[in-house]
Formats: sequence, structure tokens, C-alpha cells
Amino acid sequence: MEDLEVDYMEQQVIALADVLLSPSAYLLSWMHKEGWQLPQEHRVRIQPYIIPSAARKRLTELSNINRRGGSEQAKNGEHLTSSASHSPTQVKELVFFGRLEVRKGIVLFCDAIDELVMKQQADGAAADDGNDEPLLVTFLGSARNTVHGVNGGEYARTRARAWGKSVKVS
Repeated sequence: MEDLEVDYMEQQVIALADVLLSPSAYLLSWMHKEGWQLPQEHRVRIQPYIIPSAARKRLTELSNINRRGGSEQAKNGEHLTSSASHSPTQVKELVFFGRLEVRKGIVLFCDAIDELVMKQQADGAAADDGNDEPLLVTFLGSARNTVHGVNGGEYARTRARAWGKSVKVS
């Protein structure tokens, strides 16, 4: 019964996603063949897994985003935009969707959240815009595997404790 519940929840997360990033066209094709409802085509992107040097560069870019005040570009009059809507984007929730294991990127994901929290804390002392709403981070996937010798779910909970009140985890 638990497997059926997880399968249903996984399919609903995909169907209701604002934007779907897939590491491959193969995975999207498989989901389609299996009858999964995917978001509209303009809301689906293929983003291959990134290599370590590219990951460091992307983390640096992500750390320049301040949820409360926008990015450096937004502060200079430029806006972060979605290619589909061309409207300003504010991230309110990040979802890790996959097995909670090193191979699927859980460590990199948590490292990115660490960077966002550090940036937010550094910028938070300088600017108070009245938006105290924490970033919502959701972990959705099997925790049966281990990360650095501990259960994947426990690894995620341990990492999340360090984020404090600026992040709400589910």
C-alpha cells in the first residue's frame, strides 16, 4: 500500500509543478509512456546533471540570489525572469525530488541551501523588508539509501537543522 501512495504522490508533484527540470529527455519520455501527466511543454526543461566545476559556478550564481531583495541584477533594475512568462520570479519553495542519496545529488542540493541561507543571513542584517516568510524546502523521495553512512532521511534532517528559522523543511 505504501508504494502505491508514494507513486501517487510522485505523479501529483510532477503534474502540479510550476516548472519541471529533468536530467534527460529519456526520463520525460518514460514518464509520458507510463501515463504521467506532465506540465505544459513550455514549463518543461531538460537540465543534464552538472559536473563539479560547473556546480561550483552555479552555486556561486545561486548564492547571489537574495529571496527578500532579489538578485544583484534585480537590485540594479534588471529582473530575473522565467523564459515562459517574462515576469519577475521569486522563489518560495525548492523541492528535492529523487532518492535521498549522493548519486542523486542530495549533498549538492543541501550545499546549495547552505549557500542560500548564508547569503540570506548576510544580507538580512543590512535590509529588513518585512518579509519574514521562510523558504520552504521539501524533500520528496525514498530515504532507504545511505548518505555518508546514515539513512538519507536522517541526513536531510541533520543538514536542515543548520538552516534555522530561515528555512521551513517538509
